[in-house]
Amino acid sequence: AKEQFKVGNLFECVLSQTFYEPCHSKPSDLLQMLRRHNPSPYMFIINLGEQEWLVGASPEMFVRVEQTVQGLRVETCPISGTIKRGENALEDADRIREILVNRKEESELTMCTDVDRNDKSRIC
Repeated sequence: AKEQFKVGNLFECVLSQTFYEPCHSKPSDLLQMLRRHNPSPYMFIINLGEQEWLVGASPEMFVRVEQTVQGLRVETCPISGTIKRGENALEDADRIREILVNRKEESELTMCTDVDRNDKSRIC
């Protein structure tokens, strides 16, 4: 991962472990079970080929692609930061001021913006 950071392919890395276990259920059945136990606004089934599927749920919209008159429109809406949205535009403005005077919050916002911009620049 260190080399990927050096060449700009990574901005953030979440270390984790991957476990594999054979599953004899249909992906659609797993999605329904996941929906009952962890209802989320964004759920997905992705066919990875060779009888391998990725089934997931997230509160975050990772990417949406829409066809428009001008061409494809790519939208992302990551959930990031530690400051909650305000109840209205005035509270949002107060929260923005909080971010701008807090070095940690501003750094996180900059990092998230750079990650989003980098991801889009590779596909758009």
